[in-house]
Amino acid sequence: MRTIAVIFLFLILQDVRAQLATDTLWSLKTEKYCIGNPLLEDGVFYTANEKGKVMAIEVASGKLLWESKVDGGLYHNMVSTDKALIMACAKSSDVVLSLDKKTGMQNWKAQNGYNFDDDAPCLLVKNGNQVIFNSLDSTIVSLDIHSGKELWKYKAGGITSPPVLNGDMVVVTCANGYIYQVSKQTGKPGPKISFGGAKRRAMYMPPVIYDNILVLSDTGQVITAISLTSQKIIWTQQGKSPFLFGFDEYAVSATDEGLHAYDIKTGKEAWSLPGRHEWYIYPFIFEKRFYYYSRKEGRLLVIDKKGEIQLFYSLSGKTYTAPRATKEKIILSVSDKIFAVGNK
Repeated sequence: MRTIAVIFLFLILQDVRAQLATDTLWSLKTEKYCIGNPLLEDGVFYTANEKGKVMAIEVASGKLLWESKVDGGLYHNMVSTDKALIMACAKSSDVVLSLDKKTGMQNWKAQNGYNFDDDAPCLLVKNGNQVIFNSLDSTIVSLDIHSGKELWKYKAGGITSPPVLNGDMVVVTCANGYIYQVSKQTGKPGPKISFGGAKRRAMYMPPVIYDNILVLSDTGQVITAISLTSQKIIWTQQGKSPFLFGFDEYAVSATDEGLHAYDIKTGKEAWSLPGRHEWYIYPFIFEKRFYYYSRKEGRLLVIDKKGEIQLFYSLSGKTYTAPRATKEKIILSVSDKIFAVGNK
């Protein structure tokens, strides 16, 4: 009887493998893990592996258009202009680089004592002709996106989150229990808001901002919503994980028990989805659905605004990047391979 059960299970697994092979539209070996969040624009997928190999891949075919070696791995994402990719790299040297989108050749390099690390992830945000980012020395920096020239720099109180743009301000959370707001044009400080003192240290995720309400999760796994207008706490929830991301009007907490979506204005739980989802990889939001790789479950999930799974793929292997999607394809790097599957 046990032999029959084993044979039956083997046939099921073979069928799953066959289905996954059918669903894979193309794949490309990357030699090493890809890290940092990729960029998908104008039919081209841009990413980089941990050894500093930057790649441009044609989405339609999986063809490698070019590759370029840079000094260090990608931290944490890429932004772009019509002609250039801008990224922060770290390993032997910490630099911000601009590469030509068509060739991968370097346009400029900015290296001015910047320091990037997993414990305080760098996130580049684009604002017109600026690229703004955070450095491990607790500074917020603005560079000219075309030349790499430093426009301004501001020292905050122990930055623990990447920056987020809100209107005319750049917003970060800090280890001293304050939210700092800085003018994105000049770097001059704006209102500083307390969210509970240094014991309520914010975690290393970008705060969620919606309708001038900021939501963060701290080391005590308390989720706090603060009005940036009145500078007052609106609501708190005792969460079960420090990992939080925004999905339109919801702040979604990713925990080992499931995903929990809270209405940003009221703090009420709108929906939950069971599963082991605690991980710091940000989802990709596209056409009112978010694309999320649950590393602990080995599943690529596509989830709608009601918290319902619209599509999933069972995968094996680790990833250090978020998926990207078009109407036809989902692209994700797992282990040492990039692959595309259908977006049904």
